[in-house]
Amino acid sequence: IGSKVMAVEGYKAQSEMVMDSLDKLITTWEDHKESVIVEGVHLSLNFV
Repeated sequence: IGSKVMAVEGYKAQSEMVMDSLDKLITTWEDHKESVIVEGVHLSLNFV
């Protein structure tokens, strides 16, 4: 496997981990009726 493929696969794996945790946090903020702004390089419209 080339280094570019490994980098993309690693990015995708990290993004999934971030989104799993973020989903739980967003649910908590919604339950408390709190606003939040989320940004970062691992966010993707594919997960929204």
